[in-house]
Amino acid sequence: MDNTLKKITPTDTCDDSYQEDKYIDVDASLNCLIVQTRFPRFSYWNLNEIVRYAGFRAYCQPLGLITVAGILPQHWNFKLIDLNIDDRMEISEIDWQWADLVCTGGMITQQESMIEFLREAGRRSKFRMVGGADPSSQPEIYEPLCEALTLGEGELSIPLWLDSCRVGRCCGVFKTLDKPDMCISPIPRYDLLNLKNYYMIGVQLQRGCPHHCEFCTITTLFGRKVRKKNLDQFFRELDLIYKLGHRGRVDIVDDNLAGNMIFFRREFLPALISWNEAHNYPYTYSAEVSLNTADNGEILTLMNEARFTEVFVGIETPNKKILEQTHKKINTTRPLRERIDAFYNHGLVVHSGFIVGFDAEDDGQDKIMIDFIQESGVMLAMVGLLVALPNTELYHRLEQEGRLIHVGDKNQGINLDKSKIVKAVDQTTGGLNFKTLRDRKKIYEEFINIVTNIYSCKNFFTRITQNVIRLKIDRKPQKPDLKKILAFFKISAHMSMLGIREAYWYWKTIVYLLIKDSDKIETAINYMSLYLHYRKQTGYIQESISKIKDIEI
Repeated sequence: MDNTLKKITPTDTCDDSYQEDKYIDVDASLNCLIVQTRFPRFSYWNLNEIVRYAGFRAYCQPLGLITVAGILPQHWNFKLIDLNIDDRMEISEIDWQWADLVCTGGMITQQESMIEFLREAGRRSKFRMVGGADPSSQPEIYEPLCEALTLGEGELSIPLWLDSCRVGRCCGVFKTLDKPDMCISPIPRYDLLNLKNYYMIGVQLQRGCPHHCEFCTITTLFGRKVRKKNLDQFFRELDLIYKLGHRGRVDIVDDNLAGNMIFFRREFLPALISWNEAHNYPYTYSAEVSLNTADNGEILTLMNEARFTEVFVGIETPNKKILEQTHKKINTTRPLRERIDAFYNHGLVVHSGFIVGFDAEDDGQDKIMIDFIQESGVMLAMVGLLVALPNTELYHRLEQEGRLIHVGDKNQGINLDKSKIVKAVDQTTGGLNFKTLRDRKKIYEEFINIVTNIYSCKNFFTRITQNVIRLKIDRKPQKPDLKKILAFFKISAHMSMLGIREAYWYWKTIVYLLIKDSDKIETAINYMSLYLHYRKQTGYIQESISKIKDIEI
């Protein structure tokens, strides 16, 4: 095993206010404050406003950070604060004073919030430990903002840091080139959270994906070999969240749950079916899988029996030429709509990611994308601009071609007048960070047109109606409880007050389903409620991209 310790010199990695290595005794009983920083309000990752109608306070718990809490010394005292629980939540003075060190990490969409938190912790002279997906992809952004930067998977990089602390060197960048066996990953510290705050609880079974899409960071971060926990280990986690009182939705967060199809079909799904039966079916499940999962009818039948209700698949584009160019040939072996139909025929609603800005695109991409999303059966479409993320194959190819665009602060670069730099929030509002082969303003216009069309009131509600009707559901719906009934009235009242158009399409859908298939009304309402979020997000995307168009050189 090659566990290499990188750049230990404190002056290279510590904040400017520290001239020497800050030492902490990791074998003492330290107070560790773990903070889940905010997701942007207008993001595909933040549905907090909607889940609050259903009586929850946030969409999903910070799985990465509670896993880190399980890796750190268990004689420490931990407190976890999730700033997404409440829009007004701040870290109290009592919590700041209590903490001997602070810990955070997250995705690129949390970058702005992470930077703000780390600067405040630095002003308070707190020891700062940082890791996670975005810090591992863009360490140069975080090095000046923390004492310890752990890169890669925490099961190896955190022990590396702890060992270094024990010989007196606590500041630095700590990185291992190896990928850990998932069997050494601890059970996350779910006990640090009130799980009843969260609509959905995430659990992880595997890391890695066997495919190598050019634009994707997954293989860069986790490799192409699928590494899995043993089943006893996984079901101990389910047992724990069950014991802690969670009921409802569980999301298996693997980037490709079906990456090892033999294991998925022969071992995991039968075991999950047995666990569900033994616990009286407390959960429904969602997961991300590759599109070729639809080719195996036995797997889809088992997923339905195991109470999977949603899958996210990366379609990216209906253009076969583009899929081949970007190494996503797995999506080209069978017609896309045929595969989507297979999911719906087994009770699985399809969500999908789409990308605009590929080299092989022709003008008119917006019409192709809109027609495909409306007609194919994709219930929720996460549409973004192509961004060359650090260390991906796309990034290295564009770098070799001299097409990457860098802004002075090395954030997600876009070709701007440097006096008017716009901060990138995510792949919907950060702009294109490379020189495109077709007119970039045309790409922006088509992107805006796609988003505004698919999330227009008429198109969105029509898509829900059509897809819910075609959904094959064998199991009977659960009886509505008081929380669901109250949520229905809140959502209906809000939808009715939005305007005549929104009220018309909302109630038309409900009446239609009452006549056609009343068992599916709850499913339809769950999806229709998301309009309250996506209408705002669409407006924000439109405003943000219009500004980028105006100030790009």
